[in-house]
Amino acid sequence: DNASSETSYIVERSLDGHAWLAIACLPHDSSAYHDKGLAFGSAYSYRVQAVDVGLGPNAGSAYSNSAFAQTPAGWEFDASGNSEGWIPTKDLSGAAVFNGALSLDSIGVDPILESAPLNFPAADYDQIQVSLSVDAGSRVQLFFKNAGDAAFTGSKVVDLNIQGTGPQTYTFDVSAHPLWNGTVTKLRLDPTNAAARIAVDFIRPIRTATAPAPPSAARVQPRNSARPEPLQ
Repeated sequence: DNASSETSYIVERSLDGHAWLAIACLPHDSSAYHDKGLAFGSAYSYRVQAVDVGLGPNAGSAYSNSAFAQTPAGWEFDASGNSEGWIPTKDLSGAAVFNGALSLDSIGVDPILESAPLNFPAADYDQIQVSLSVDAGSRVQLFFKNAGDAAFTGSKVVDLNIQGTGPQTYTFDVSAHPLWNGTVTKLRLDPTNAAARIAVDFIRPIRTATAPAPPSAARVQPRNSARPEPLQ
């Protein structure tokens, strides 16, 4: 930021480009903002206003042009080498992301793949969909943790039967689980119960028709003028 007179920046966000919500007040000389309060698979608009409190009633500049951000539908594993926060923690080896999938080898009967920490209301989602190929085993499980849980437990799991060795989409009806409530802080996928070759194509939270959904991220860049230029 090269401006000399602004005292702060106001960042606003909108879902429809008409109704705007102020989400941050940034100090002068700010050059970026990382927004974590977003939903998977959604489009957002942003605009920025520079403020100079020394101007009194005219403290706010004109708004910048809108910037747009589209969040991913879930964990897609489209970028080679990027597991998107999912980490094998037991009975898995050879983890690699290539050709649009997270590929692994199960070397035991209890392979475990855990997400990065999460923070979203369980009520925002009805299902978790997993596209999975596995060449051995009979069961795939999805565990979840809530705020305050020290570890995954057998009381917070949804089980499905493995349907075949080729690619299958497994739909975990988490909303039917009596403990799917509060804040979800982590997911765990046990992709089989046998030694097997595994490929995970995607993991997608499916939200209700009316609810907002969990955090993804976008960056907003205030420009270098007290009256912001269009965001690029």
